[in-house]
Amino acid sequence: MKRIIFLIEFVFIFALSTIGVSAADNVLSAVILEGVDNGYNITLKTDTTAKVKKVVQAPDKVTLVLNGVSSAPEVNVFYKNTPDASSLIVENSSRNDVKVHIKADNIANSNIIFDLPASAPVFVTDSAQNENVAFNVFAAGLVIALIVLIKSVATEKQTDKTIAERGLKDRELELYRNYSRNLNSPVSISTAGTKDYASNVMDRRRTIRSMQSFARK
Repeated sequence: MKRIIFLIEFVFIFALSTIGVSAADNVLSAVILEGVDNGYNITLKTDTTAKVKKVVQAPDKVTLVLNGVSSAPEVNVFYKNTPDASSLIVENSSRNDVKVHIKADNIANSNIIFDLPASAPVFVTDSAQNENVAFNVFAAGLVIALIVLIKSVATEKQTDKTIAERGLKDRELELYRNYSRNLNSPVSISTAGTKDYASNVMDRRRTIRSMQSFARK
């Protein structure tokens, strides 16, 4: 039973820790628009990676939707090799969503990169892959924990059943042993009364003739 409670607590704590990491504050502090061959790199400076949806409205106009992110009071915007860029606007669309509106020639052909404080730059494809891996690891751990939990419950039930059956068999065996001992024990019968009765009725030394003469008298 203790092992089952431990597994339940482990799954619960693991789930809470995963949710807590996802729900932690993630702040966008800067956006860097850099012109490269045949397109742009859009670098987002955040605390951790986030889900990003790229909405292409036109070849020269895109909107990035960042989920689970809030913007800093002042978001720094940098332009590198972007003579054809006309605007970049950061909008807090809701409490945990940020939209980045960019207008520049051929901006539809752009890469999205996360610049994190404690790691190398992460491309959005890498970020999505990491999120999938993390989710798969969590799902696999949850499934394994549930399988172990089910096996533990089945094992404990089988153990309880075995103990109950063994206890019943032990009681039956003890009853049988007691019955066998009583059945095989010798029966003692007292013959003291029988001897007294026989001696009072007839003396062994008397013969049949003496008895007949005694009767005629």
